[in-house]
Amino acid sequence: MSLAAIGVFQLVIGRYCFYRSIGCLGANQAELVQAIQVPASVFVGLTFLNESMTVAISFAPILIMIGPGLVLVSRARATQSTGSPTGTASRAKEGMLYGLVAVVSFSAGDGLARSVLAGTGLGLAGGMLGYLAAGLVLAPIVFLTGQFAVVRQTPKSAVRWFALSSLLTFSAQLSRYLALAVAPVTVVVPLMRTVPIFVLVFSFLINKNLEVFSTAVVIGILCTVAGTIFLAL
Repeated sequence: MSLAAIGVFQLVIGRYCFYRSIGCLGANQAELVQAIQVPASVFVGLTFLNESMTVAISFAPILIMIGPGLVLVSRARATQSTGSPTGTASRAKEGMLYGLVAVVSFSAGDGLARSVLAGTGLGLAGGMLGYLAAGLVLAPIVFLTGQFAVVRQTPKSAVRWFALSSLLTFSAQLSRYLALAVAPVTVVVPLMRTVPIFVLVFSFLINKNLEVFSTAVVIGILCTVAGTIFLAL
């Protein structure tokens, strides 16, 4: 039952909200919002799982939170420069809201996964059960809301990108459970939050005409990664 709950938290609620956040903010800025997972997961680990941390815990979250803060600053400046505050501000707020819901879902799922999988060596099996539970919840929703018809109408070129993204996400999520089965949340989550560096690189290579590469965003990513490194020391 716990593994099923993890699947619903992270693979249905968390992933859906994260993708909606990307749609509103872009991958670079959406990943910065997800940096809030680090202090949230550290809180879960220290409070509910009796994990320990170094003195860096008092300093690292400050660096980490600079990233999401700079997202808000850069969005506000973009709104002023374009002269279209209503639409831009609305999309930014929507993206931040979806991002925060994803943070809560991922953090709760990580804490639950660690409590269930710690020391069992069942990270792979736990991940597969989580995916099965998520699929059982998601499949009826897709069919009942007519989304399956939308999927069938998706251009083939886009389907290839979706398929590749799904495969990589699947591999990453299974690796997440494998890591949580052998290491504390306070170590696993900070290491995972170095992902903005890779997102920045791949966004530039693939979506440089769609993503935001402002100075504030780049500085925010560097501060976030620095904070995660401090937290893992």
